[in-house]
Amino acid sequence: RYKKCLIVIEGAYSMDGDIPELPKFIELKKKYGCLLMVDEAHSIGVLGKTGRGLAEHWGANPRDVDIWMGTLSKTFASCGGYIAGTHELVMYLRFSGPGFIYSVGLPPAQAGSAYAALQVLKEEPWRVEMVHKRARYFQKLLADRGFNTGLSGEAAVIPCILGNSAHTMLVADCLQKRGIEVAPYVFPAVEEGKGRLRFFVSCSHTEEELLFTANALKEEFDLIRAAVPNPPQMSTNSLIKAPSDEELEANKALFREAAKKIHAHPRPRFQGKRPLARRLLLGGLGGGYRLRADGSRTTYDARSWLVLLALVVALVAVVARMVAARK
Repeated sequence: RYKKCLIVIEGAYSMDGDIPELPKFIELKKKYGCLLMVDEAHSIGVLGKTGRGLAEHWGANPRDVDIWMGTLSKTFASCGGYIAGTHELVMYLRFSGPGFIYSVGLPPAQAGSAYAALQVLKEEPWRVEMVHKRARYFQKLLADRGFNTGLSGEAAVIPCILGNSAHTMLVADCLQKRGIEVAPYVFPAVEEGKGRLRFFVSCSHTEEELLFTANALKEEFDLIRAAVPNPPQMSTNSLIKAPSDEELEANKALFREAAKKIHAHPRPRFQGKRPLARRLLLGGLGGGYRLRADGSRTTYDARSWLVLLALVVALVAVVARMVAARK
């Protein structure tokens, strides 16, 4: 029915963490003469033995995919994105895409950051193996505690499907109070009854941190379900039709009482092995450590102190110049 068709898939799906079978899509593309595009936002730097993405994961020929798309804001610690393909495709997009014609390139700092991340990925492929190991470990921790983690396990995206939207948002809020940053995804982003928390595991996460997170998640979810056993359901009708004043007041009263029960318990935050003052000082200056292949960390105490000294000297110089200018 159509002269041109484009099949678009993701390298790793961001809501469920599942991975498409690339060889089957290549077979489909060749059978019907379609174009195939892969969005590698969550798979580049994660999938495959050396982090080269979906093609390496399946052992497929990258040239069998017409358009490779990705972002620089995840694995490559920068911003922006990229399109990879044939020379003809890239030149066509360069001169026909309004985003390229009417905008400038990446700032040098952003380009440098992405390039440095790419070099680290090439020189230290053990980081990819480490993220696989950490993702499988965390997925097992959640599964052992009775949580539904969807189809995840191979990618670094680990969803925890809690069900009700209200429960999901309350759990995310309570985890944040314990030093765990995780975003809730609820209706209408997902259908009601499939609200979830999305965890993104990196090679820098320790087993200690992941174990603390899984235990905290279990504690908070059990507490919230006991405090709010029958939360209101969200639906398309609830978004279109405003609830009555009686329904609003009933929901407010429900959550006020629930909040008293939920926040009556102390919430220990994750401390780790380093004292808070040291984490604030070193963690804010270049991370304060470098990860080793065995998962241990080499602390950059001397470098961090030198950076701090340089900042103090620069601040003193600026203040001195301002005082001199006033005189």
